Amino acid sequence: MFEHFGLKDVFVGIWKYKWKIIIASVIGTVIIAAICTLFPFKTEKIDLDVGDVSELQMKTVSFYLDYKGTGESVTSKSLSAAFLATMNDKECREYTANLVLDKYSKKDIAGFMGNGVTEASVTTNSLAQYVFSTTDEDKFAIKLTARTSDEAFTETLLDAYMSWFKQVAANAGSQVNIVELSRNEQVVPIDNSNTKTLMEKQQWSLTKVAALAFVVCVLLSVIGAFFKILFAPTLNRKSDFEAVGLTVLGEISIKERN
Repeated sequence: MFEHFGLKDVFVGIWKYKWKIIIASVIGTVIIAAICTLFPFKTEKIDLDVGDVSELQMKTVSFYLDYKGTGESVTSKSLSAAFLATMNDKECREYTANLVLDKYSKKDIAGFMGNGVTEASVTTNSLAQYVFSTTDEDKFAIKLTARTSDEAFTETLLDAYMSWFKQVAANAGSQVNIVELSRNEQVVPIDNSNTKTLMEKQQWSLTKVAALAFVVCVLLSVIGAFFKILFAPTLNRKSDFEAVGLTVLGEISIKERN
C-alpha cells in the first residue's frame, strides 16, 4: 500500500479535506481562546510565611526505612509512622534549626524571604513550617519536601531533616537503614488571589492567543488528514490504475461546480 504513496497523494488529500481542516481549526481556536480568556489559571495557594515572593523553590527526597532486625511486630508502616512522628518533637525542631542557622543568619533568611518576614519571626517553630512529609498508599516510602523562596536554603532545610532521620535511625538498637530512592525539584507559583486567567498571567492579547491557536489547530488537522490519507489511499494517477490491472485509455479533467 505504501509503495505507491507519494507527495501528490498528500496534496490531493489535503485539498479534499480543506473545508474540514478549516472548520475544525476555527472551532478549536474558539475553544482555546475561550479557555484562555474566561477560565482562571489555577496556582497553589500556600499558607506559609514567605513574604511577597511570587514562587517557591520546592525540593523532595523519597526514601524508605530498611529494617534489619527480627522483630515480627515491626513493619514498614509502623516504622514510617514512628519516624514521621518525631518531626513534631521539640528536639527535632531544635536539631534542624541549629543545622540551618549554622549556615544562615536570621538576617539572611529574613532578607531573601521578602517583606513580611523579619529576623524576630525566624524561630525554631517558624522554620518547621517549610518542611512537610507524606507517605505512599502502602505507608512504605516517605516523601520529605521543603519549599522556600530560596533554592539553596530549601536544600539546606531538606538536608537538615534528612540528617535528623539518619540520627534517629542510628540510635542504638534501631537496626534501621535509610535507603534513598530519588530526589526531584520544581518551582511552585504562588497566587493568593487565584483568579488570573492564562492570558492575564502571560500578558497575552486575544489576537496573539487566537493566532497561535489557529496555527496549532491547522497543523494538527493537517496531520490528522495525512494519516487518514495514508491508511485510506485513493487512486490519484494513471500508474495507480495500472497497478491494479486496469487499462487507462485517457485522462479527463473534472472541475467541481457549486
